Amino acid sequence: MKTRTKQVITDFLYEDLIKLEQHTNKLFNNLYFSHLRYHNENYKEDVEEVERLINYWQNIAKNLNK
Repeated sequence: MKTRTKQVITDFLYEDLIKLEQHTNKLFNNLYFSHLRYHNENYKEDVEEVERLINYWQNIAKNLNK
């Protein structure tokens, strides 16, 4: 992959990861407070999946810079 193309992809991915992290943090907070009121184990699986996706894409971004 050309260096410039690789850098563009990395930049877009990094920006999206920041946005994803901000929005999921808000989501986690809302789910947590909702969970305190209405005990629902489905939230746990959703939160774990979002965390997995964030970690996956962070690793992809790191590898693109190698």
